[in-house]
Amino acid sequence: MLGKPWRKSTIILGVHLDLDGLRRFRCLGAPRGLCRRTMLSHQQLTGVDAHGVFWAKIAEPYPTQLCKLVSLAFVNFEVSEKASGMWSLVWAG
Repeated sequence: MLGKPWRKSTIILGVHLDLDGLRRFRCLGAPRGLCRRTMLSHQQLTGVDAHGVFWAKIAEPYPTQLCKLVSLAFVNFEVSEKASGMWSLVWAG
């Protein structure tokens, strides 16, 4: 769902992070095994491309958009923690 022609299972574990925003990018597949976004078949990550590079190797890096979404979850957590700390200082003050 992040612009790649394949479907690659990825698990992201975050403690105290709100990763719910990632759910809408999860492709659970559509009827007949098609991608929900493109309605095309997912490219299989087996074999090699025209240059002899394994498809699994090509699919190895995380998509840039996924990295941005995860980093945003960290930023949101940090902002939330700082705001929470400032509120407790004001409340105690």
